[in-house]
Amino acid sequence: MKTKTKRAPECDGKAVALLIAGKTDAAAGEGAGVTRQTVNEWRNHSPAFIAALNAQRQELFGAHTERLRGLVPKAIDALENAFEIGDPKERIAVAVHILKAAGLYGSLAAPTGETTPDAVACAMEIEEKRRENSAFMEKIGFMV
Repeated sequence: MKTKTKRAPECDGKAVALLIAGKTDAAAGEGAGVTRQTVNEWRNHSPAFIAALNAQRQELFGAHTERLRGLVPKAIDALENAFEIGDPKERIAVAVHILKAAGLYGSLAAPTGETTPDAVACAMEIEEKRRENSAFMEKIGFMV
């Protein structure tokens, strides 16, 4: 399993921040003073970098979720008003929004992933073993 990569701790924090802001690997690399390939290598093979990126994504998701929760009372009032006085098409749309908000119509999955380098390395090793086992099973004629 390949986990050793070029590391520049002072750069990868910048790269994580830029990736979290929606920048490409190339833009994150430029901002961090490394190449796109280095950022890509970190994103795919560095447990510490992957863990930091996962942790930042989860923190950002949590912050956005809390902001949305703060709007719930106003949203419920607006939905209630639209549901009571809106035209039939509008009432159906409002009903769908209410069902979604209650978690009864689709769902939004929170970002997942390990947030410590050791756990990322372990998950990477498990995935590598899974691929090896699948290849072996196919080789000996078992359907995977």
